[in-house]
Amino acid sequence: MSSGTDGEGKASYVYGPLIFYRLSFQGEDIPCEKEVPCEAFEVNKYGEVSGELHYDAERNRLVALSGKGAFALTLEGKTIRHDAGICFSGYTTHTDFGSCYAPEPGWQYSPAHGVFYRYSPEQGGVEERGF
Repeated sequence: MSSGTDGEGKASYVYGPLIFYRLSFQGEDIPCEKEVPCEAFEVNKYGEVSGELHYDAERNRLVALSGKGAFALTLEGKTIRHDAGICFSGYTTHTDFGSCYAPEPGWQYSPAHGVFYRYSPEQGGVEERGF
C-alpha cells in the first residue's frame, strides 16, 4: 500500500489495487515498481479485496477474476474485456475439482490455455469458457 490505513492515513488513503514489484532485489523491503488504477476488484470495509489476478504471458495481459466478473486488463490496468457472467465465488483446489469453499463452484483461469474453467455437476465434468 502506498499509505497507512490507521489514523489520518485512513481518511486520505487512495486505493490502487495493482502494484508491480521487481523481485530481483537485495534487501528486506520490496521496492514498488509501479502502481496503476484498476476497477476489477471490489474493496470491502476493511480495504481488502478478493479474487485472483493472473499474468497471461502469451497474450501479454492481466486477467482478473472477482465478484464483479472476469476482466482482461492491459499492464496499465485498462479494461480490454469484461464478462460479468464469469465470477469468482470462492477458492477451488486445483487437485480436487469439486472441493469448493463457496456455495457454488467458482471459476478459475488457466493462463496456459487462455480459458476459464470450473467443475460443473450439471455437465458431469469441467466446464470451460473463453473471453
